[in-house]
Amino acid sequence: MIRFKFGKILTGFIFLTLASFETKAQCKDKTEPAGTVAGEFSINGTKVQVRGDGDGNTSNPNNIPVKICEGETITLKNTIPATSTSGVSYWIMPATQYSALASPPSNPLTATASYLTLAGSADVNINTSASWYTGPGFYVITQGDNSGTGTTSDYHHACQVVEIIQSATPVVTANICSSSDMVVSLPQNSNNNYPSYEITYYDFDGGLLQTSLVQPTTYPYKENFLLPDNNEKTVVVVGNSQTGVCPAQPFSKTLDVSSGIIYRPTIIELSGTSLSGEFNLKVTTQDGLKRNVFMRESPTTPNYNFTATPFLSYQSDASLAVENRKFTVPNAQKQYCFIVEAVNEACPVTSVDPNNLSAEELCTTPLQAVAADDQNELTWGGASTASLSGSFTEYKVERLLADGSLDVNFPARTFNNIGKLTFTDTDVKCGRDYYYQVSTNYGALSTSGIVKVTAKSSVLPTKIPLVYADVDAINQNVIVKGDFVAGLQPEVADIKKYNFYRADASNSYGLLNSATTNTLTDNAVQINNQSYCYYVTWTNQCNLESLPSEPVCSILLNSNSTDLKWTPNLPFSTNIEFYRVNKVDPTTGELIKTFVNKLFTTSMKLSDIPEDEGQEIFVQIESKPTNTSWGVAPTSRSNIYRLSRPVIVSIPQVFTPNVDGYNDSFVVYGKYIQKLKMTIFDRWGNPVFYAQTDDYVNNPQLGWDGSLKSGLPAQEGTYIYKIEVEDTVGQITIKEGTVFLTH
Repeated sequence: MIRFKFGKILTGFIFLTLASFETKAQCKDKTEPAGTVAGEFSINGTKVQVRGDGDGNTSNPNNIPVKICEGETITLKNTIPATSTSGVSYWIMPATQYSALASPPSNPLTATASYLTLAGSADVNINTSASWYTGPGFYVITQGDNSGTGTTSDYHHACQVVEIIQSATPVVTANICSSSDMVVSLPQNSNNNYPSYEITYYDFDGGLLQTSLVQPTTYPYKENFLLPDNNEKTVVVVGNSQTGVCPAQPFSKTLDVSSGIIYRPTIIELSGTSLSGEFNLKVTTQDGLKRNVFMRESPTTPNYNFTATPFLSYQSDASLAVENRKFTVPNAQKQYCFIVEAVNEACPVTSVDPNNLSAEELCTTPLQAVAADDQNELTWGGASTASLSGSFTEYKVERLLADGSLDVNFPARTFNNIGKLTFTDTDVKCGRDYYYQVSTNYGALSTSGIVKVTAKSSVLPTKIPLVYADVDAINQNVIVKGDFVAGLQPEVADIKKYNFYRADASNSYGLLNSATTNTLTDNAVQINNQSYCYYVTWTNQCNLESLPSEPVCSILLNSNSTDLKWTPNLPFSTNIEFYRVNKVDPTTGELIKTFVNKLFTTSMKLSDIPEDEGQEIFVQIESKPTNTSWGVAPTSRSNIYRLSRPVIVSIPQVFTPNVDGYNDSFVVYGKYIQKLKMTIFDRWGNPVFYAQTDDYVNNPQLGWDGSLKSGLPAQEGTYIYKIEVEDTVGQITIKEGTVFLTH
């Protein structure tokens, strides 16, 4: 340790070696008569050793800058004896301006700024208000006088190069290294540009303890001080120019001697992240100290190499109680152990002090996860016991969600057997991503990195049990839907897609479409011409496709002359409970009435439909499945079939217009007749009667009463008729024949 004598600040100028400065200017040469005394002056009472006549010698001290602080006041004074003094002049100008002169200034008016004094003394304020001042940098102070005989031939000339520096508070670090040592450091900084510094420290009650003057030649610069006691100390550092104390604020810091005590750091936790090999180390902090983290590979390297460069170094952030540092290990599959050292960089250290090392070390827990058939297998590195024998407590296996939060469906598993290094998770779903982390409890926690694994399986998904096909007669398509039995359905996240297959004419099934929903609308159909058969599968997240469901077919309804008939293939993957035959609105599909309920066959007699339902009826088959598996039994419907009955026309062969009230007119009897036209001809083809009506329902007795156009009764005999009937659906029926008229 360097010791300093107590005492006052040295007041003399301190000139450094020539090699320490760059020559900035040279005095301009002026030839003087033989015997002329060289010029000479002082700055603030100290000669600047500028004796000479300005011969421009770069080795002369006057060409080595003297540092003066901005804001100082300096006194310039002639220091040579003279036989007589008619006047002494001083000029101050930037070094660049002075270098541009051909000869030294001899007239004050030729300089930017000058000071003329008969007594040979001048006070100069080094401040920004001076007209000659252009800011910090190099300037030349020149003296000229007419001493001696008073003629210009014995004009004395002297100059001095000065550097004006900007005064600023020094940048200093002061630290207590122990209860008896203090270190004051001056780092490399633009504020630290003073030739010398006054370092003073005071006791807690303000009493002066020591003042020292130091002159750094290089930076950073350190000084050690021996403290007389362990009381609180205040350190004050002031930067000095070569002419006096600079007008700048001093550096001041109060130090608690107890701050020199290094507290052993504590490792709180070592935790991995989702990035391979990346870890966070949590360590307690202490103000002003550095942390060195040393690493060893376990178990191949049982001891730490404290002479090697630390694995990680950082300055402790005392604004936090616990600091988190992130780093990446060389190999994520290997185990590494860590110990932390506390270091006061301001204090000289030659070796690692065991008392400054963390009492504990923490080791990583390398974790691997591999997907097997319907299970994920975890293996991890065991707790290191090389230097921590007996500190192991337990392993904890946790499953996480993608956002890093705990999976509540997976209670953590803990094992207190240090040799238990595997775990198998069977609660997995194929194709899902799972995230795992294993913690080793050493008292402090060491948590592995977060490992992601995608579960796999070779087991085909179960087939879809509930499928049906329904005809949408209004939109002319078939809707196919597959569903699962309540309580046995896979989770939505397990289903990647549904696959819909349709049979072709040869009953070979091909993929029709795949979708993320369980319903397909098949628009490429002709529902009135044929039935369509389908089956449905689903694909899980492992791209495994289930077995086909039971086939289902749409219902096709048609008829023959006697029966309504529909396809027997089941529209449900389960049995049919019954069929219904419904009368519906062909425009909206709404139910009008049910003709037959709970029918168990696939046909029905047309005669079972009452004639008063009309000539034209729109019929649809509705079916329901057995309700053992379906939550709410769906409906499967057929196409809407138009049932049109033939018109009924009955024509008598004989009539007797004798006004006996029985068979007196020739009339047409029938059903579903809307309009009627009747023409009667005699045997020669001449028309003898014509009648028509557009409302046969209200004119059923329209016919021939046996009278001629003249009003006379027709003769008995055979007559020819032509009957034209338009039924309720607009169809025309023409009947021709003969009728016998008799009286």
